[in-house]
Amino acid sequence: MNYSNKSLFIVSFLLLTLFLAFFWVMQNSTFINTVQKDVLVYMNSSWQGFNSQRAYAIYYTLLFLLFMNLGLRKEEPSFVVLHKSRTDFYVKRSVHILMSAFWFSLSISIINILLTIIFIEHSLLMKERFYLITFLNEISIFFFFSWIGILEKIIEDKIHSYVLGVIVTFILISSTYFLRDYLPWLPIKDIRLYEGFLTKTWDIYDALFVYLKQLGLLIAILILGHIIFKEKDIIFYEK
Repeated sequence: MNYSNKSLFIVSFLLLTLFLAFFWVMQNSTFINTVQKDVLVYMNSSWQGFNSQRAYAIYYTLLFLLFMNLGLRKEEPSFVVLHKSRTDFYVKRSVHILMSAFWFSLSISIINILLTIIFIEHSLLMKERFYLITFLNEISIFFFFSWIGILEKIIEDKIHSYVLGVIVTFILISSTYFLRDYLPWLPIKDIRLYEGFLTKTWDIYDALFVYLKQLGLLIAILILGHIIFKEKDIIFYEK
């Protein structure tokens, strides 16, 4: 990652984790310490709670974009020309985005496991395969945030504005939450692995299908982003 120093990354990751912990408690305050049979489903459903589609489309998307861009240097001509080619720079920038998506999705998974263990018995978590489901969900949201990060850079490359890039991307992704009932498929609809597995309506093949769709979308956006970046007016940033 392109963080100027390790301490910046550590501080930003800790702040991210603290916010997610606070958000987890706020979202699950009505469910913790209950004896409801389906408490895990309620705490991780796609329609409410810490892993709801609304949380991912609205709250986590904005948080991720800020976390991702914190470690990216401004693309000034003097910095870009230090690389062998535009492709070399684009690859390194994309790797940073993928690493940001990894750490972000890992933070969500860690918080969900650690705080769930406090309130739910370990035996129940093992019986419901909660740890395995968390791992499978992490793969899904890694792809999800990866293509969102690449998309933000595509928009930024076209309009030459980091702030507008974040705002436009946030509006696009958050709007998918409100449009999900009106279109046959949107990426946000795939964010329901917890619910699918905990209710026993999904199996591993459903998860693999989600991965294929999200990975395919990521690859397509990566290719599009490379094409747009090669045509980008780098000198614009000197103005």
